[in-house]
Amino acid sequence: MDTSRQGPLGSVLALLGSIGGHLELLAALLAQESREAGGRVLCALALLAAGLLFAGLGYIFLILGFAFLLNALLGWSWWVITLGLAILHLGGAAYLIYQMQQYFKTPAYPHLRAELQKDLQVLGKNLSIHGQTPTP
Repeated sequence: MDTSRQGPLGSVLALLGSIGGHLELLAALLAQESREAGGRVLCALALLAAGLLFAGLGYIFLILGFAFLLNALLGWSWWVITLGLAILHLGGAAYLIYQMQQYFKTPAYPHLRAELQKDLQVLGKNLSIHGQTPTP
């Protein structure tokens, strides 16, 4: 649009239209990133639920079966057998927690962060042209 013939009002309207379009695109990008983040959280919750289920079932069956086996074969006391199996299961739980931490190491909203950083760089360049400094 040629704003030179429309005067200051045309320039202001063009600027507002441009800002509105930019904000609309940022909102669309945020919606896309939110869907991706929601999928990641849902996947993590499913992994956590499955891990807890298997840890619980594993604890029950291993304690019962292995404890009876060790008691019958080796004649060890029950508290020694139970302590050893509990340590084994705590190690498994620690491994699952480690896997969950590795899953969440990547930052959320990578595309939106990159877009906002580009915008801040452009804003900083524009402000430095006019002798101002950008504030975070």
